[in-house]
Amino acid sequence: MQRRTKVNIKKNDTLIELNHSIFSIGSCFSNEIAQYLKAQGINIKSNPFGTLYNTHSIKQVIKHLFEEKYYHEDELIHENGIYFSPDHTTRFDYKDIKKCLSKINENMQKTISYIHNCKVFIITPGTSIVWYYQDKIVANCHKLPHALFIKKTLTLEENKANLQETIKIIKQHVENPLIILTLSPIRHQPAHLVENSYSKALLRAAIEPLIDKQNVYYFPAYEIVLDELRNYSIYKNDLIHLKKETVKYIINKFIHHYFTTDLINYIYQFSKIKKMLDHKPRNPINENYLTMLKRVLTRIDKLEKIKDDHRLHTLKIRVAILIVKYFYEIPETKQIIKGIFLNQGKLYDFFSKTLKFKQDKMNFENYRKIKADSKLMQKVKSHTLMDYLSIQKLV
Repeated sequence: MQRRTKVNIKKNDTLIELNHSIFSIGSCFSNEIAQYLKAQGINIKSNPFGTLYNTHSIKQVIKHLFEEKYYHEDELIHENGIYFSPDHTTRFDYKDIKKCLSKINENMQKTISYIHNCKVFIITPGTSIVWYYQDKIVANCHKLPHALFIKKTLTLEENKANLQETIKIIKQHVENPLIILTLSPIRHQPAHLVENSYSKALLRAAIEPLIDKQNVYYFPAYEIVLDELRNYSIYKNDLIHLKKETVKYIINKFIHHYFTTDLINYIYQFSKIKKMLDHKPRNPINENYLTMLKRVLTRIDKLEKIKDDHRLHTLKIRVAILIVKYFYEIPETKQIIKGIFLNQGKLYDFFSKTLKFKQDKMNFENYRKIKADSKLMQKVKSHTLMDYLSIQKLV
């Protein structure tokens, strides 16, 4: 007897490739997708304006980004002593209008340069319920009194029109994009389950007619949670958000159906490297551990020939930190460091001086003068002074 009903997912003709960048936008589940894929070495950016739940806010953000519509002071709202944007979450709120606008537009500039190079767009609405402040739908209530807002449920037609416009804007600016629509499986209003069910039904009905053979697909994350998994053990203690294991299960299905074989193999190798580095031996100062770190470097070099990615560079820095920490007394260490940072003079110079500090027990005043050109190098320097290099805090 089968103990689970499987959701059938068709393998797509158009797949996500090694060189594709991904943009994910929508509910907190879109953040979960991004966090997991980023940890697997995938180039993905999620919700630069903050988490968005409704189709109107998603459309507004996509419109601003692709049309490069920077924000102006007259678009900000002033209430309860703070300035905020109706399209942004609370992390952009400021008492000073100049600071608020500056943070919003600096973030815009970074995201615009990224999004125009994206090939894949994952859109994950979470609810049909919206909140109006005066005559504007806001993405977030900004911790303001409930009485200032009016609640409304977007209709099927409104949701469909918002998603259609979002897809249209993407296709106007990106040649042959791969657009994946998915409905967040997270209950947006757990205290109002009947309303939540109606809200999700409107979104699901709005999504269905938009799926076509022109690179617009639907990934059934919602159905996987409700029908394939359907068990409270898959949720965190709040019984709303999904456990990491559940997210992993869903995203592995996504990977299997949307990623090329080359990209799946890349993820496998990247994950293996991370596991090797995360391993903490009882006695790290031994030849076997140094040999393992050398093997890690060889694996990273092989992946760099397949895909040039800053995360691989960060992994190399992690290896360099471990080698300097545990093997500074071994003569070949300097040569290993030189090999890691070949053609990267500043990093090689920095780690060479750090190694010298460890070997010669250079006094604090001299070591303090060593130039650290990045936040990461500054942290290496600070931790070295305490003779403690914490990988978790550095990378």
